[in-house]
Amino acid sequence: MEMLDYLIFARRSLHKIPELYHKEFLTQKFITKQLDSFKIKYKTIKTAVIADIEGVDKRTRLAFRADMDGLPIAEQNQIDYKSAHNGVMHACGHDGHMSILLGLAKYLASNKPAVNVRLIFQPAEECEGGAEMLIEKGALKDTDAIFGLHLSPEYPIGTIATDAGAIFAGACDFYIIFEGKSGHCADYQKHIDALRAGNEFYNRIHNLYKSKYQNNSLFHIGKIIGGRASNIVADYARYDCTYRFFDEAQQEDFMMRLEDILINIQKLTGATHRVIVENYYPPLVNSMHIVQMLKRKFEIVQAQPKYTAEDFAYYLKKISGAFAWLGVGDDQHTAPLHSPQFDFDERALLTGLEFFIKIAQNYLLED
Repeated sequence: MEMLDYLIFARRSLHKIPELYHKEFLTQKFITKQLDSFKIKYKTIKTAVIADIEGVDKRTRLAFRADMDGLPIAEQNQIDYKSAHNGVMHACGHDGHMSILLGLAKYLASNKPAVNVRLIFQPAEECEGGAEMLIEKGALKDTDAIFGLHLSPEYPIGTIATDAGAIFAGACDFYIIFEGKSGHCADYQKHIDALRAGNEFYNRIHNLYKSKYQNNSLFHIGKIIGGRASNIVADYARYDCTYRFFDEAQQEDFMMRLEDILINIQKLTGATHRVIVENYYPPLVNSMHIVQMLKRKFEIVQAQPKYTAEDFAYYLKKISGAFAWLGVGDDQHTAPLHSPQFDFDERALLTGLEFFIKIAQNYLLED
């Protein structure tokens, strides 16, 4: 089977069986069956698969990662490889990422790499911290650098786009609960209005954001819950927020100032508050020296920083490496990531595979 044919086979097989985070059982079964056919040894950690391939130079190990989970989206594409799982879809290209890694496994099974290679098939990228779990289980042990790709219709098909430094934002998703004292609005002064506290917060935090942070970060309140009736003073209000940032010190400063605002509002209104952090991702920061080597060896398009989060960032906090966009944009495939119509020209997968193969063969260090 020609390599492109294999990549298409693997991608479409995986596209049919998308599974949500930490439930990637059929996905894992397909991956391990392929690795068995290549006679590549592997181990499983929950639904993850980690395969090691011995290289010529055993002093160095490079890792390559692909995410496995789908999204809770009902696919609208009318294709013969449409998702067979109602309400779940590979709308973020993870099927493509896995097929590239399987293509790398197929190639290295008959072409010994220059260095040791580790293939990491990671569950739960979209939610629940799959990268953190694998790091805790030793996925990066004795590994010198790690590489990853993500499909993107924002870049032309067949291009590789990346840059040094932070190219994906960190994300802090949190909500604030205000609690007051309920009663009839006719006796308003006797009660504590949680909605008043929430409205004060809304205005003050946006004023702070606009005056100090909006040039290089993003703050958004996307959901507000509160109140029971038009004539009742609300004793509860909840504000769901996200803060996106490229500098963790800036995020810490923002949250400290947010807490100062909340303390002042409590003094003003009497309403108490709680801040609950639901999710946290650090910024994804590519290693300068790795990206410089990539730019010397490949035709790299400069990537623009994005306010989306990517848990590959956790690997890069531990070891050197780089994450890049693989362009899949063309006139026939215009739907964005996370769309029920997302699809792409699978010939782009060859570009991603060739990129990984050259890195695995120590191309970056060749004169």
